[in-house]
Amino acid sequence: TLIEIKYEDIASKYVDHPIQLLSNIKKQVEEWAAKGPTIVFIDELDAMVANRAGDNIHQADKKKVNFFLQWIDGSLSSSQNTTWIGTTNYKFGIDPALLRRGRFDIIVHFKELEPEEIIEAFKIHIRLSNKKANHSLFAFKENSIRELLEASKLRLIKTGADVEGIIQDALASKAREHTEKLQPMLSHLMENNNLSIEELLPIAIGSDKTTHP
Repeated sequence: TLIEIKYEDIASKYVDHPIQLLSNIKKQVEEWAAKGPTIVFIDELDAMVANRAGDNIHQADKKKVNFFLQWIDGSLSSSQNTTWIGTTNYKFGIDPALLRRGRFDIIVHFKELEPEEIIEAFKIHIRLSNKKANHSLFAFKENSIRELLEASKLRLIKTGADVEGIIQDALASKAREHTEKLQPMLSHLMENNNLSIEELLPIAIGSDKTTHP
């Protein structure tokens, strides 16, 4: 079982509320771990378990770190069913106590993508995007990579997330262009046929086959 914990899952303006939320997640993890192997994945580990020596650290953040340390130590000593994985772009923002031996002591560094790896990343994300596309308008061709690279020449591409972001921006641009082209027709249909937005949506993506007066 994979359980993902994000910073927004425990974000709260109330001092003790994050601890309460973490307690609820801890209970859920323990229930799954009792049934079988469980992976706890923490995104943005530096935000979740911030360095207590930092200048802007608050008392609530210190409580959160202490809770995490006690939870991890308890789960590792009482069960072999729980595996902890965390990601961060800023290792030095993580409290050092979390990285000592017996906790998060295996660190894997992911380097920036090489040019040939960037091309492969585009191919992968294009395939994933095309699988989700509900119309050919939003599908990319294999030779779209050059076009996407040219459109993103002012952006740095270091990771797969950068590649995914470029593709999402391209999809948004396609949708805007298509909507702008159809705007006069859509306005005419709305004014003369009293069509709803739901009825116009298939037309906007080019899949409506109905003729309208």
